[in-house]
Amino acid sequence: MAVDPSPQAASIEPVAAAGVALSSTSAKTPLLEVEHLVKHYALPRERLFAAAPRVEALRGVSFTMQAGTSLGLVGESGSGKSTLARQVMALERPTAGRVTLLGRDLNALSPAELRAARRDFQMVFQDPYGSLDPRMRVADLVGEALRALPSLDAAARAARVRHTLVEVGLDPSFGARFPHELSGGQRQRVAIARAIVREPAFVVADEPVSALDMTVQKQILALIRALQDKHGFACLFVSHDLGAVEQVADRVLVMDDGLVVEHGPRDQVFDHARHPVTRRLLGAMPALQPEGSGFRLLRREFAQA
Repeated sequence: MAVDPSPQAASIEPVAAAGVALSSTSAKTPLLEVEHLVKHYALPRERLFAAAPRVEALRGVSFTMQAGTSLGLVGESGSGKSTLARQVMALERPTAGRVTLLGRDLNALSPAELRAARRDFQMVFQDPYGSLDPRMRVADLVGEALRALPSLDAAARAARVRHTLVEVGLDPSFGARFPHELSGGQRQRVAIARAIVREPAFVVADEPVSALDMTVQKQILALIRALQDKHGFACLFVSHDLGAVEQVADRVLVMDDGLVVEHGPRDQVFDHARHPVTRRLLGAMPALQPEGSGFRLLRREFAQA
């Protein structure tokens, strides 16, 4: 059963972030800088002595994000948005270009330095069941990231986990359950709790609601926005659904074939879309129109410029 955060939970002291603290980031200094990012993937050779063909997944992508902002990264399937998310999370090394988070070039860090830096950025995956270890209870899944903090003893870690579960709308008793005992929406709340328990400066949400029904989608999107307002982390929200992006993003970046084709404030992109890809994505957004005593579902239509 979902519950609202309790006053007692709000009194728990925040966890000090490792590395560069979010509060130390200047308002004029970008939290995240992506510069001329290129990523090529080699494909299997078609002939024995032929050169391996390659796919250019990213072709010189650049953008910045300020602390506390939310950027919607959108595009059709195969546009490169998930590849870009993996580069930003340092899950893959780019072919060229640089990703700088909190003043650190992530790809220039040693393995030990990168492990320490990961405390400042986390990811929420599309499939919560696939990203949660089915052998672990919810409390252990959420609290795993806190084990790297020697300043927290077992009691403090348990209190932090209970507090975070309440923040995402779950009763602390859910900590004793396994992922298979939860609904899809509850599992995604656990995934979000695991991402924010360390109070990161930056969160990547990769299609976090695409596997959920419409009612639960709305709840999860509202939760992400509320948590961002409360904790102040920046959020890169990856989606092909501009309807979801509209609810959480301050700015929108549209990708097509590994390139950024449109980038600007949300309302500007939605109201004055310039690129055909943006127009197609907007045209696929469902809209409600009054009809008698109820509503009917429409598709938005845009004149082709």
